[in-house]
Amino acid sequence: MGPREINDDIFPKDENNRHFSKIYKIRKFDNNEKVKRRWLVYSKTIDRVFCFCCKLFNSSHRTLSTIGNNDWKHMTTTLISHEKSPEHFTAYKKWHECELRLKLGRCIDNDLQRVMNTEVKYWKSILERLISITLYLSKHNLAFRGSSDKLFERNNGNY
Repeated sequence: MGPREINDDIFPKDENNRHFSKIYKIRKFDNNEKVKRRWLVYSKTIDRVFCFCCKLFNSSHRTLSTIGNNDWKHMTTTLISHEKSPEHFTAYKKWHECELRLKLGRCIDNDLQRVMNTEVKYWKSILERLISITLYLSKHNLAFRGSSDKLFERNNGNY
């Protein structure tokens, strides 16, 4: 599903009265073109930013892929140097390719996903039938079980 969009407007401040800003989510080029940094993820719980694609597809121990970064004073230069790194390029390509394959349904686990979806549909239909039975019996004030607990005998109930 990819990284979640940052919707908050209020972020915690550090000891220098600095905090994360939504401005970091947009990269501005020299020709005033603006591009969203889809890969930038902010963690509310630890007040740090991470690179989504490097976290998933990069095994190097760069700051944005492992422990995150909260140096808000130097965040702009950190983000620019990170997105120009070859490790980030590689991870971003892998993420983009994976995203395309998922949309087209051409992943390794596509058959497994199809089986899981049919199982979900099967159990959902059973649950719908059970709820319909329960609603019918309660609407007509009928008991679930009868005087006998054995299957296929008379008076073993309505269920």
